[in-house]
Amino acid sequence: MAGVTDDGTPRRRRVRAGPAPTTPDPIEIAMEAEASGAAPVGVAQEVLRKQSTLLSRQSTLTGWQIASERAAFALRILTIAVGLTAVLGLALMAWSASRDESIVVQPFSAPPTYAQRGLDGRVLAQLFTDQIVAIRAQSAQGFFAQPSLRGATDEIRIEIPQTGVSLGEVQRLLTVWLGRQKEISGTLSEETPGLVTLTVRVEGHPAVRLEGRPSELDALIGQAAERSFAIADPLQWVLALRLTGRPDEALAHAGAYARAIGRDHTDSGVAHTFWAADEPDPYVRLRRIQETVRTNPTLMTAHLTLARTYSRLGQEGAAFETAQATLALRDRDQPRRYSGSGLQQMRAESVQLMATLRGDYAAVLDVPLADLAPRALAAARGHDGLNAARWASSGQDDGSIVPVAAAIVAVFRANAMRDWPALAVALDAHATARADWLAASAGPGQPPRSQVAYYRALAASEAERVTGPLRAIAMARVGRVEEARAVAAETPLDCGPCLRARAEVEAAARNWTAADRWYAKAAVLGPQLPLTDTEWAESLLARGDTRAAIIKLKSAAENGPRYADPLELWGEALLAQGDTRAAVRKFDAAAKLAPRWGRLHLKWGEALAKLGKTNEARVKWRAAATMDLSPADRAALKAHGV
Repeated sequence: MAGVTDDGTPRRRRVRAGPAPTTPDPIEIAMEAEASGAAPVGVAQEVLRKQSTLLSRQSTLTGWQIASERAAFALRILTIAVGLTAVLGLALMAWSASRDESIVVQPFSAPPTYAQRGLDGRVLAQLFTDQIVAIRAQSAQGFFAQPSLRGATDEIRIEIPQTGVSLGEVQRLLTVWLGRQKEISGTLSEETPGLVTLTVRVEGHPAVRLEGRPSELDALIGQAAERSFAIADPLQWVLALRLTGRPDEALAHAGAYARAIGRDHTDSGVAHTFWAADEPDPYVRLRRIQETVRTNPTLMTAHLTLARTYSRLGQEGAAFETAQATLALRDRDQPRRYSGSGLQQMRAESVQLMATLRGDYAAVLDVPLADLAPRALAAARGHDGLNAARWASSGQDDGSIVPVAAAIVAVFRANAMRDWPALAVALDAHATARADWLAASAGPGQPPRSQVAYYRALAASEAERVTGPLRAIAMARVGRVEEARAVAAETPLDCGPCLRARAEVEAAARNWTAADRWYAKAAVLGPQLPLTDTEWAESLLARGDTRAAIIKLKSAAENGPRYADPLELWGEALLAQGDTRAAVRKFDAAAKLAPRWGRLHLKWGEALAKLGKTNEARVKWRAAATMDLSPADRAALKAHGV
């Protein structure tokens, strides 16, 4: 029977088996099934389901593993960053400590009786500190940066976790190790009945011991502060002495310190510069500062002091070259005790000196110096007499210009006008002001300046190299030639203004050969400068040699491109030659540099009048009437109807 076996049981229908899998890999089995269009069943289906679950869990686990690795990497980076920050912080603290030159005043010790009266150790230390602050304020005009001054407990306390050590303590330890901090401590005692003894110690130095009556305690503290400060900061102390009218003491301290430390010490160059700067004898000063520059070729303050010394001696070319060399020095090569503003002041003074020697008085006015005296003097030399007088008067009112400095402004104002009687009067007034200055003391408790070698030498040098030559010129121009020759003969032969004065005296006597000889000697002291050629050209014009004068004026204009005088004289020479249009151009160029020069406007008007430009000429003449003019120029202006 179909469908039944021989024993009567139903037959099983034989199912044809599908093709066998070609791989044991469940993923490949699933892919083959997907490709054939027949989904797997049975055991294969179960295997694939479990494999899918496994893959899903594995994917989740891998994601967490990646996140964990990323977090660990970030943590390592953060740890490294924190470590670098700590190292950098310590490095900065170490750098700061290595540059620490501060003065730390420790609390003083005092007898119980003084403590009961409110004068315990901290109060005494504060009184002492106040005196130190006052001394430093006296030297604040110098080029030095002011080192910090603090008490022993002045620190910000931020503890380093798990150490109990504050950042202030770390900084202090680094400072002790690397820095040059100076600690000052003191003791007040009553060792002798009726007397008190104040003992102050600067770390590493012998104690300063002073004794006096209890009522003199404030004075004892002041004396102890001075002597301690001189030990703790010798160079700043020299500055304080100099700026408070004690230059002879400054010289002694600077010399002692320079000799004590030797040439290899960090402070050597500055100490030797100070030693030179306060030397009364100009030639000793010159030799000393020349040696300092030779051994310290990058030290800006030494170069500037040398430039000042040359300038005071009247050695103009050397002064110009040295000031120029000062500007070429790099800030990074200067001692770290010089502040940035101090270096800027030195550069500004160098620029001012160079500009003065080249006749660029407008540039002097642009130099950012607070002192009104150089501005007033530059205005006087630059033919702006009204502003010169205004600034000199203003400076005297506010105390920034002393009378003797205002008097020298009047001298140069009269000289710029070529008003010889007024120059003689101004010179007499200056001599009186100088005598008054010498008779007065430079500070409270100080002797008259006439008893101080430095001030006597300063006054003598000015009389010999500045006012002496001008007095000889004033005498010669009013016909007192022999007296002028005698005065000029007293001036030194290594001084440019002195040699030019000798030349001008001979020119006034119409002794042209002698005049030319002295002008030639003066030119040797400053061949790169315009001053000698300009005055020489004026002498040539006076003798009618316009061609030779123009040659000199061309040279002067090249050496002093912003000096108005050679351009104005060039215009006068062209006017004398009949080249009026060219003369007008020169006057116009000069007016851009010296817009308030009376004689310039007078001659400019004359040139315009010759060109038939009468209205323009009268404008120039009316302008001249409001400016400084010599009596001869004012008479010429009056002849023009103004």
